[in-house]
Amino acid sequence: MTTLQPTEIAKFWIQEKVVITNLSQSFYYMSCLGCNKGAQKNYNERFLCLCGYESTATPRARKYAQINDDTGSVSVIMFGHEAEQVLGCYATKIIEYFEEEKNKHIENVINELTTKYWILQIYTDQEKMKTQRYKNFNVYSIEEAKQEEVANSSS
Repeated sequence: MTTLQPTEIAKFWIQEKVVITNLSQSFYYMSCLGCNKGAQKNYNERFLCLCGYESTATPRARKYAQINDDTGSVSVIMFGHEAEQVLGCYATKIIEYFEEEKNKHIENVINELTTKYWILQIYTDQEKMKTQRYKNFNVYSIEEAKQEEVANSSS
């Protein structure tokens, strides 16, 4: 497996499968509506964020995953719309699933993911990679690949 070591901000378009390997991860976090930064607040609790925005704690989808193809795998993190697209529901629904049947929905998503290919734009910034707690590429854009796109890329 080759390790990507970009020397500056780098963006890549790839078509691969998305694999969730950690079922115990939190698939959402409470965030500020103004800056999307994490907030140690309860759902719908009002607060003044460090960004200066008077906000209401709102769930935002987050998912750590691997993207795999024949050449190897890369660790990625998805936030917001991109994570919701792969998980098949909004962050508010994820909260309900975790309160009711924690892993049932996620297990169904994982089974479905094994049959799908995705077109992703991932990016990284080497300077941020040096300081981040997690060494993941960020998913900037994602959409499910159409069957003809998958067939064309494998021939």
